[in-house]
Amino acid sequence: MEAVKIDSFIESALDEMERRGATADYIRKYKKTGFGEILLYFKQIGQDEYSAETIDEFVNQARLEYARGDTSRWRWGIVRRGSALLNHFHDYGTLDLERQPPWTSRRLGEQFSVLVERFCTDIARNGNLKESTLRQNVYYLRPLLFKLEDMGINAFTELSPLIVSECATHIAGRYQGGVSGFLAGIRRFLKYLHLKGETGVDLSSSLPEFAATHRRFRPGFSAEEADSVLNAADTSTVIGKRNYAMMLLAAQTGLRGCDVVNLKRGDIDWRANEVKIVQSKTNVSLGVSLPAGAGNAIADYLLNARPDCDEPFVFLTTDLPYRRLRRITGIAERHIKRAGLVGTVSDRSGFHSFRRSLGKSLLESETSLDMLAELLGHTDMDSMKPYLAIDENGLKQCALGLIPASTGGDSE
Repeated sequence: MEAVKIDSFIESALDEMERRGATADYIRKYKKTGFGEILLYFKQIGQDEYSAETIDEFVNQARLEYARGDTSRWRWGIVRRGSALLNHFHDYGTLDLERQPPWTSRRLGEQFSVLVERFCTDIARNGNLKESTLRQNVYYLRPLLFKLEDMGINAFTELSPLIVSECATHIAGRYQGGVSGFLAGIRRFLKYLHLKGETGVDLSSSLPEFAATHRRFRPGFSAEEADSVLNAADTSTVIGKRNYAMMLLAAQTGLRGCDVVNLKRGDIDWRANEVKIVQSKTNVSLGVSLPAGAGNAIADYLLNARPDCDEPFVFLTTDLPYRRLRRITGIAERHIKRAGLVGTVSDRSGFHSFRRSLGKSLLESETSLDMLAELLGHTDMDSMKPYLAIDENGLKQCALGLIPASTGGDSE
């Protein structure tokens, strides 16, 4: 195959990203970190032509930096994914934006590997965790176990509370906002080891129960902003009809983006004007009213734009083979850009902004928290906190007035 200049090759990959509908933030992320650092590495070693072997060398170097704790989990993820995208683009001429390369080529030692596999089997059999949560647990376990192996520890009988605490502290810095999940996963595994007699003491007690997290409350769209975003959809086109129906459904019902893309034709009761689903996030049933606007938009899409196929899902891709959409965050972001709101709604991007807007509107109309939780499908009242935080009028009513200071002593 003819040699390809690495800089022009990366530019072509970025152009393909844009052609496939990737958001500006997504492209910028890879231009700066994923592809940008690969290009810098090529320049540092004096190589100007694409080489899969050179890219692999760079990825292995980044993996070692991550294993030592010298780089963040976010950067490592972008680097390894960016390398996989470039190699796929070179081999096939396309970008598979859903492709996720293996976490690492490094394998755990036999003793650790056997117990991790047994842990996964037992937890899955008990049905105490969703499969996705169990996978996340293993994801958190691997760097901890690699760190122990690098310290020469290959059996859990050699562990002490101090070692566990020091290793967890060293690794936790990678996860920034996800420290609580990391600690919960490690504690679960350590409790399992003690239950199975692999450790003399319950080492989970060496980790804190809670970790302070930085929470950022996103306000959602104002009514005017939501209308501008919706009106930016070109409903004279197939894609426009689909996107408008999806966004209006989210805006008028508060359904999460994941539930919008998972919506099936059988979930809609047209006679009762209702949508009945099992929520993807909580696995709990939810029924919401289907307003006339959203219902009409969905009907227009189904009758005049949706591909004629046997797929049960309502919203489908426009290219063959027809299948349900998986990545929809960019849809709202593209319409924000078309509405001319870029830079003014930086905290209000994505489908969840429609949900937040509806929640705020309901609170302002004095809907009770119990009713709001029921309408939005929340199972935990703590999930109401973001909506309370953005209800400015409600918060003002809770404020205490200023009390004049009085001086001590007798008054004259």
